[in-house]
Amino acid sequence: SANFQGGEGGFDLYVSHLEGERWSKPENLGPKVNSPGNEIYPSIHESGRLVFSSNGHDNDKAGYDLSR
Repeated sequence: SANFQGGEGGFDLYVSHLEGERWSKPENLGPKVNSPGNEIYPSIHESGRLVFSSNGHDNDKAGYDLSR
């Protein structure tokens, strides 16, 4: 989770790949994952599914909610 310029808004989730001994440039996961709010605390569930906390997927009606 990072607040880089050019994101969807607030803190967004990014992915980076290990290429040899170096990490690739972080890539924004885009608007299907990120909202105008904040996406934080990403984790990969044992099923392989990404889960995270967001305050932007429900127009911030209830603060931070679990998203997947």
